[in-house]
Amino acid sequence: MMRTFRKPVARSVMFQIGYEDGRTAYLWVDGHGKSDEDHLVGGIAKQQQEKGLIPPGNVTTIRRVR
Repeated sequence: MMRTFRKPVARSVMFQIGYEDGRTAYLWVDGHGKSDEDHLVGGIAKQQQEKGLIPPGNVTTIRRVR
């Protein structure tokens, strides 16, 4: 019997965070679902700012990188 193996699903997704003043930060979200759940990242980015894990400032863009 021949067995085939599936490629593992990505467990983390990287997002590029763009700030009003031109700065860029990157955010990795573990266990993120498909691209239709990307709208949830805005709230995650805000939480990360409050914890000091990404720089403070006005976020203007959030883009899925990989």
